[in-house]
Amino acid sequence: ALGAGILTAIISLAKVIHHLLMTHPVMLWSFFFGLIIASCVHIGRTIPQWRLKEIAMLVVGAVIAAFISLASPTETAVTLPIVFAAGSIAICAMILPGISGSSLLLIMGQYGYILHKVYSLVYERDPHGISVVLAFGAGIVLGILAFSRVLSQLLSRAHDPTMAILTGLMLGSLRKIWPFRTYVEGKELNILPDTFNTTTGITICCFFVGLGIILTLMKMEKSQLPVGEQEETSL
Repeated sequence: ALGAGILTAIISLAKVIHHLLMTHPVMLWSFFFGLIIASCVHIGRTIPQWRLKEIAMLVVGAVIAAFISLASPTETAVTLPIVFAAGSIAICAMILPGISGSSLLLIMGQYGYILHKVYSLVYERDPHGISVVLAFGAGIVLGILAFSRVLSQLLSRAHDPTMAILTGLMLGSLRKIWPFRTYVEGKELNILPDTFNTTTGITICCFFVGLGIILTLMKMEKSQLPVGEQEETSL
């Protein structure tokens, strides 16, 4: 069921996201930014008590994600082993609570390339995308088989520190998808918009749409819990 859901999402959304990435990247990143901010709140609330250990793990996760995003170039070398590794890492992120596999692909500089290959294979029948999609799929299979046991052990033995470091990873990755950017001497820099125009307004609205989707899902999830657990979640 999980595999069918992933495949359906890839096939149905590849064309839409590819189009938005090519024509409205700022608004797309703003939408993702809202999704991840709300996810940080959601995952952070699963920790009943933020002690020094959890705060330290939060900082460690944020520093690791920020360092990776700063150290990696915008696009790394593209080879089948790299694509395979990217698939393994991305699927690990997908089975982590609240972590976005797409965010890690962005950090690794593989998101646009893999999305383009999936789009060209599915919608343009380009055979050159087959090897890339197969390598990415094989990485997904290996990653989910290898990491699911590790994650299960971490969550059972050290739930709160694990969730804290995951929250930190999400916070640290936000630098990579900040929607407002400029280029100075070939380097990409995050900036604040200097004027408020229609594009800026729509971009901000996209942020709140992403934020609202996750908050709505959180509310729906809470409504499905028994009354006692709903009160604990509120606390």
